[in-house]
Amino acid sequence: MAWTENNEDAVDIKERSLSHEQPQDPIFLSGSVLCPSGFEHATQTSGLNGNLNQGTTNSKHIFLCLALHRRKVTRLKMQQNRTCGDGWDMVPFDYALGGLTGNLNQGTDGKVIILCYTKADDAADEDVIYDIHLQSSRPPDNELPERPDGLDGSSNEDATGGKAIYLALKRPGSVPVPVPVHVHVPALVHEPVHEPVHEPVHE
Repeated sequence: MAWTENNEDAVDIKERSLSHEQPQDPIFLSGSVLCPSGFEHATQTSGLNGNLNQGTTNSKHIFLCLALHRRKVTRLKMQQNRTCGDGWDMVPFDYALGGLTGNLNQGTDGKVIILCYTKADDAADEDVIYDIHLQSSRPPDNELPERPDGLDGSSNEDATGGKAIYLALKRPGSVPVPVPVHVHVPALVHEPVHEPVHEPVHE
């Protein structure tokens, strides 16, 4: 059953967040455009500004900060409750300064969306998520987070005015090889060369 912010236990939220004031996790949700030390913003395509609530009004600004070099993240899922399950961790968030609750759609009329992840230091390289890219076009299903509740994969699902923002998971071998661009060069047209005509000179 999906939870709502109206019935959320604020004390529990604070305890979860304060344990990550100096985040040691590989993923963090920031309520500010500034990421904590050691983290970088998730990259994004043109037209996006990194705010997972972009386009909505009166909503929280939420930025995805990454330090994927710290731990090997192997799976990511989007769901509608905070019970991530055995072996999963809820992505920590900025409660103390940003007032976040962990809901990617916080402050909107959209669906509640919680991020959970797994990590395994002994994971094979091909199973590791090395980047999470924000994009406005829907990536292939194998690059989307798992969605056990039937979510569509957008961080702004059902939010009025919200841009479609998808989290594309990048693993070794998942980046498509760029298609060569073939530039059409028109064939050269050889014009006939006319030799100059010399008129005879009359003395």
